[in-house]
Amino acid sequence: MALLLPVGAAGCISAPARTCEWTAETPVALDLSDSAQLRHLEGDARAAEERAIRYADTTRGHRSGHYQGVAEYHDTREACRAALTREIASRHQLQPVQVADAVGRRDRRLDAIVLIVFAVLFVAAASRLSGGLLSRFAPDQRWPAAIGIAASAVFLSAAAVMIGDLGAATVEMIQLGDMHLSYRAARIPWNRQWPELFVGGVLLFVAIAIVRWRRLFAAGGEQSDGCTRM
Repeated sequence: MALLLPVGAAGCISAPARTCEWTAETPVALDLSDSAQLRHLEGDARAAEERAIRYADTTRGHRSGHYQGVAEYHDTREACRAALTREIASRHQLQPVQVADAVGRRDRRLDAIVLIVFAVLFVAAASRLSGGLLSRFAPDQRWPAAIGIAASAVFLSAAAVMIGDLGAATVEMIQLGDMHLSYRAARIPWNRQWPELFVGGVLLFVAIAIVRWRRLFAAGGEQSDGCTRM
């Protein structure tokens, strides 16, 4: 729920697009040196891309009843997107290339929120798993503990990457308001950086396990000292 809240109001799954037409937006010149106006253009570019994909799905998609192959679908989508791009550029007194360049630019704040939420969940899971595992070993069983930690780190990190991939894709679908991400799925940072995320997860798990091991060893040492003094 915490992951979905930031994007819950960003969009909803809307109806298929049966026409390739831009919205009734008031024409206004945009100054791209202004961050707010630049974000407006980026939003228009994302909306145009979404509209083109919906239009192609509706008129030339597999379930449209008019599917004539991948090439026809691709041409329909790109022709619609080009027409919408020209319309947006005209209304905002820009060059079509400026609108096209805005397609695919991501909201880094949302990407950061997704990463932070999953990192917090991973740390909580790693702390609990490593603590339960290490409590089964005596302080002098370092090698068995190390092997167990290494195996657990690989397992949990791999599971976290897969679950995170599904979570990030879900957030993207909510943001776009479309369950069909198409080629846009490749833009999700989670999909492009999963090796780094996996290695980072393994290292983070090991670091957490080392801290937990030292705490358990220190607690065991204090108890031993106490028993000796008694």
